[in-house]
Amino acid sequence: MRRGTWEPRCGPPGPRVDWTESFRTFAGSARSAIPACEGRVFLRYGLRAFHITLAAGCLYLIYSMVTSFLSPTELAELRIPSVEELPPSQPSFARYEIVGERNLFERRETAPPAAPPPPPEEELEKSQLRLRLLGTIAGPDHLSVATVEDETSREHLHLRVNDQVGEHENVTVARIERMRLVLNNNGKLEAITMEEPETTTRPKQKGKRREQTSSNRRGRARGARNADRAASQRERLMERVNRLKSQKRQLRRSRPPTSGQAAVAHAKNLLAQVRFAPAFDSDGNLDGIQVTEVLPGPLQESGLQSGDVIVAVNGVAISGPNDLPKILPSLAEGRRSCLNTKAPDGTQATHCWDN
Repeated sequence: MRRGTWEPRCGPPGPRVDWTESFRTFAGSARSAIPACEGRVFLRYGLRAFHITLAAGCLYLIYSMVTSFLSPTELAELRIPSVEELPPSQPSFARYEIVGERNLFERRETAPPAAPPPPPEEELEKSQLRLRLLGTIAGPDHLSVATVEDETSREHLHLRVNDQVGEHENVTVARIERMRLVLNNNGKLEAITMEEPETTTRPKQKGKRREQTSSNRRGRARGARNADRAASQRERLMERVNRLKSQKRQLRRSRPPTSGQAAVAHAKNLLAQVRFAPAFDSDGNLDGIQVTEVLPGPLQESGLQSGDVIVAVNGVAISGPNDLPKILPSLAEGRRSCLNTKAPDGTQATHCWDN
């Protein structure tokens, strides 16, 4: 091959292609114009260029059809809105005010019903019993309490609903109201009213309006002070009543028995202050009763201690728990009682107290 000339490279023939009639004509003319090897190369690259041109034309045609169907306004509507243009996620309450203004359900604004007036106080006959009402705590029946003074015995009674009034067997408490106590006296309702604190009133004075206003203010302040003073007096009275009640209980406990039944009850109360257990000697025989616990009371004050063995009460020998009923009459008689005890170490002692 000479320098400066181009010779095509011929390789093995490729696969046969079924061309259309036009391409056959074009191929025949090309074969006649150029050598056989160069004609094959030309056809191959020419076919590729034709395919690329055809594909580009198809794409341009599709693009033209799409742009012709979509108007410019529709393309503008397809733009993505910014964050500032987005509507709020939750509308404000002002948007719903129109619902209340239209009154869809025809609702009428009506004032709430007024509270019913309190029932008038029942007029009851004043009780003729010698009782004086000191104070009341009005409320539900199980919480209401009234304090009454029995003018005959000078005793203060704390009563609840359905309680018997002192020594009056046929008189019970029917109701406890504010400043009033209603009694059921043999089926008849009677009332005991609490006495109101006396307040003095001054006659109106003539003068200037400023003086009247200042005097009215002083009067209101004086009334408030009187009300506070009455409340404090009532509180002190209730404290005194409670203190007298506790003193009365203590007097009842320490009061010596006067009747036979009361004396026996007093003796049983004394025995209830001590816990007993049988005591046995070294041979296994009963040897009195041993004290296991002593509760606060006269027996503890006399020096009786846990572990002592009681061998006699007021001279009556005790050999076991079965002898306890024998000592009840001895404890009920007289104003002084004594116990003969034996300590665990064998020391004997005597414990005495006043009934």
